[in-house]
Amino acid sequence: MTADVVNIDIVLEQDNANDVSAIVVRVKRRSGEHVLRNEHLFDIETSKAVQEVVSPADGIVVHQLLEGQTVAFGERIAGIVTGAAAASIEGVPAAASAGHAERRVAAATPPRLSRGARELASRHGLTAAMFDAAFVTTADVQRYLDQGGRVGGLSAPNDLASAEHGERIAPHKSTEHLRLSRGAGGTMLSVVGGDVAGGPFVRPGAGFFENRLVDLVVYEASRLMRTFPKLNASFEQQAIKYHSKVVAGVAFDGGGRLVVYGVEQADTLPLPELQAHILAGFKRYVRNQLRADELTNATFTVTDLGATGASFVFPLLPVAQSAIIAIAASTTGACRLFLGFDHRITEGLEAATFLRQLCGAVSTAIAPYVSAPELQCADCGARPDDPQSGVDVLAPLLGARGERLLCCPRCFARRLGRAGAGS
Repeated sequence: MTADVVNIDIVLEQDNANDVSAIVVRVKRRSGEHVLRNEHLFDIETSKAVQEVVSPADGIVVHQLLEGQTVAFGERIAGIVTGAAAASIEGVPAAASAGHAERRVAAATPPRLSRGARELASRHGLTAAMFDAAFVTTADVQRYLDQGGRVGGLSAPNDLASAEHGERIAPHKSTEHLRLSRGAGGTMLSVVGGDVAGGPFVRPGAGFFENRLVDLVVYEASRLMRTFPKLNASFEQQAIKYHSKVVAGVAFDGGGRLVVYGVEQADTLPLPELQAHILAGFKRYVRNQLRADELTNATFTVTDLGATGASFVFPLLPVAQSAIIAIAASTTGACRLFLGFDHRITEGLEAATFLRQLCGAVSTAIAPYVSAPELQCADCGARPDDPQSGVDVLAPLLGARGERLLCCPRCFARRLGRAGAGS
């Protein structure tokens, strides 16, 4: 007697009340494959842990999941077709299960990758399902990384693009979404911040780096990575992968085209050589000449938003990294630094210790560029080194915008009097 067809839904169960969705971090069985009861099918990552999804029965697994995809709790993410239908659909490109069209199985053979393409794709977290070609070469993978589109020019339909106020996502933005979903979207991201001591600084003859700190932050952070290896690592298969090299990623964004350019051996380069590498990378970025491997090899990232005036940044981790440092503006110091880190790899105390040491190192590095405050009263101009001023001391105070000022005793008392009268 032939067994009846049984279709078993696999629903993602919520294990944390604060989560509404999770990330597919690994697909172990393709749609259309025969699986056994309790066989490991997928790894789904929530904010607290990685959940292993196993098969509830023997049969054919049916799904449309891709690694890096977001899935919602309480919804069907896959199904198991058992009984007579399982035997009949194995190896067939498409078949119906129990007459339900939405449960048709796309069991087509995935594309084959050349050895070089397979190694490059694996290095950047890409899967065969992302390519629409029977055979994928290394050049195809590099083109995917460069353009963010599927080989063959196919892409998912976008109904919004045809709407009155719709717009299709650009290829470079799709690539950014993919990388961030596998970076910040797949991590336990935390952020700590700190101030770099010092005041206004001027770097005469610095050219590209005039009044900027990105090169100094990259220089000091790269050397600190030697003693904080967990911040130069990535989280893979429930284990910490320590990167063998320190490759500093410098974020370039000319408006709508954000990339992270990797500087090899950043922990060993003298500052002038490091500056030369960053400047050369930026010039090639402007000319759109950076190679795919230069945009995917960084082991940590530095992004500079100080010139925008932003005083707070919540940086997002790129894929295969556990640390990103953002430079922001400050009204009381030279700048502020924010460190985004993967809490699965390290702890807040270690991240805060790294950031404190980095702020200290950068403060020391910028000391030659920080202009000493002019020793005169901010109100009347009296100077302690002028015998005729009658002033031998200046008192520090904060101005209306939080700036640090020096005042002689007379003006200091007058300011305090005005403040008291206004209270």
